[in-house]
Amino acid sequence: KQFVYDRLLRKVRAVIGIAPHVCAAARAVVPPGIPVVYIPFGLDPRRFTAPFDRSVLAAGLGVPAASRLVVMTARLVPQKNHALLIRVAARVVSIMGDCHFLLAGEGPCRPDLERIIRERNLGRNVHLLGNRLDADRLVQAADVCVLTSFSEGLPLSVQEYLAAGRPVVAAITPGVDELVRDGVNGYLVAPADEAAFADRIVALLRDPDSAARLGAAGLAIAEEAFGLDRMIERHAALYREVAGRE
Repeated sequence: KQFVYDRLLRKVRAVIGIAPHVCAAARAVVPPGIPVVYIPFGLDPRRFTAPFDRSVLAAGLGVPAASRLVVMTARLVPQKNHALLIRVAARVVSIMGDCHFLLAGEGPCRPDLERIIRERNLGRNVHLLGNRLDADRLVQAADVCVLTSFSEGLPLSVQEYLAAGRPVVAAITPGVDELVRDGVNGYLVAPADEAAFADRIVALLRDPDSAARLGAAGLAIAEEAFGLDRMIERHAALYREVAGRE
């Protein structure tokens, strides 16, 4: 593997990192003179402004139209730590019984997660939705969006939450803490602290004004930091720079 990397690095003229901590790791192995440039994924916020009927979406999911919705979009793999989210859901539902957790994604952890949901009698409130073509609408409909991952690069799911103007509650990991500013566009909590996760979610569900304020701040950050046009401009500028050195 290292041999392949070494051979590739002899030919590259620049390296792109999707997050500052990824760039830092790349600089440790990239030969001197090769620039390492931070260019995050680009998103078009218009994906999350399409009109839709939340009540129709809720009916299709089998949840009451007035339900509070907590959404997480992520593969069902150990890294994403869905088991923690289910434990958090148990705490939240014990306080707010009309809250439903919508988990969009598929993966090898599904059987274990289904078992935990059954053991905790959460089948009414926690929904494993599988892969969804309407994931954008789920995020758009959410009252709160969450991510419980142990580790990330630059999580596309959080970028999407922000681009949709949704408040975020997420575990503190490199990559996540480069997107979520605690108390500004969401809340960061320790990765294993299910009580803190639940408290932050409940607080946002009980205070729609604060949730809206955090969501608006997230949208502004998304438009400035990782709009699709900005990503294209950054790539084009890098290509021009590299071509100018040839």
